Amino acid sequence: MKKILILISILTISLTSFAQSDDGIKLCDIEKSKKHATTLTINQLLKCGELTPNDDELNIISFLFVMNADGGEVLEIKTSGNKFSEKMIAEIKKHKPFRIYIREIIAARKKGTIQKLKSHTIKLKK
Repeated sequence: MKKILILISILTISLTSFAQSDDGIKLCDIEKSKKHATTLTINQLLKCGELTPNDDELNIISFLFVMNADGGEVLEIKTSGNKFSEKMIAEIKKHKPFRIYIREIIAARKKGTIQKLKSHTIKLKK
């Protein structure tokens, strides 16, 4: 009985570790970024301003851009596609935030299925 329980435990652990997918994004195609965070300068961010899914089968449909502005105000801007909108870029230039949060990332598989990707944090260095 113990052997069966041990075997089932090993199978369960191995299946869950192999079944995990990397359903996040990369920013500016930087490979050295952490799993759900990227550190960039504002200039680097403004040059590319593009989200890329880690899975080649996915295309980003939309995402929510969140940042803290001056005086503690929180700005949220929703956009379609995988690129920062002109409004997002203007707000980054105006407020020069330390962090930007990319949330509610919606992507579609080439087969047509829709999925929500994990949030991503952008740390901006001076």
